[in-house]
Amino acid sequence: MKTKILYLGFGRTGSRGLELLLDAGTEIVAVVPRKSDDGSGEHSVRRFALERGLCVIDPKTPHHTGFLKIVTELAPDLLVSVQYDRILRPELLESPRANLNLHFGPLPRLRGCFPTKWAIIENEPAGVTLHHIDPGIDTGAIIDQRIVPLDPEETDASLYAKLEESAIELLGAHARRIAKGAISGGMRQDDTRASYHPKETPLGGVIDWQRPVEEVSRLIRAFTFPPH
Repeated sequence: MKTKILYLGFGRTGSRGLELLLDAGTEIVAVVPRKSDDGSGEHSVRRFALERGLCVIDPKTPHHTGFLKIVTELAPDLLVSVQYDRILRPELLESPRANLNLHFGPLPRLRGCFPTKWAIIENEPAGVTLHHIDPGIDTGAIIDQRIVPLDPEETDASLYAKLEESAIELLGAHARRIAKGAISGGMRQDDTRASYHPKETPLGGVIDWQRPVEEVSRLIRAFTFPPH
C-alpha cells in the first residue's frame, strides 16, 4: 500500500519536495499551498499540484474546523510540511501517525522565523533540518540535517539559494523512506544549545550606525534579497 501524505508547501523547495515524494511512490491525498500562492509564481506549489491532478485545499487557517474534518476523512499516514508558514495546532497533528517539517535552520539553533537573516546577523552557520513536528515551535526530534557555512559576503538571497539546494538534496535522500513509511524516530534536540526568534522583523529593521562596521555589514547583507 502507498503511504498517504497530506502535503503543505511553498516555493521551489515545496514544489521539488512534492515532485520527489510523488516520484518515490507516495499517494498525495491533498496539497495545502500557502495563502499567498495564487498559482502565478514560477515555482508555485498550487500550480504544480493542479498540473499533476492533485487535490488542492485552501483552508482559512490550518486549524479551521472544516479543514480538520477534511483531514480526518482523508486519513493521511503522514503530514509533510515544506516551507509552509503557519503553526500547526495539535488537533491537526492527531490524525496522521507522523508529522514532518523541513526547516531552513540548523536545529536546535535558529528555531522560529527568518533563520537565514538571523544566521547572517549572528554570524553562525546556517542549515536545513528534517524533523518531527511536536507541539513546540521547531522543537521536534531531528531526523537529519545539512549544515551550510556562511561565505564572508553572504546575503539573504545567496544563503537562501544554497539552502534550497541543500533542502532538496535532503528531501531526496529521505523520499523513498518516507514513501515506505519507514520514518526514523529521530534524535531529541538539545535545548541547552537552542536559539529562537519570533515572527517579527529582525532588530526592527533598523541600523544602529554606532555599532561596529562588521555588525552593520551583516545587518545590511541579511536584508539583501533583490528585488525585495
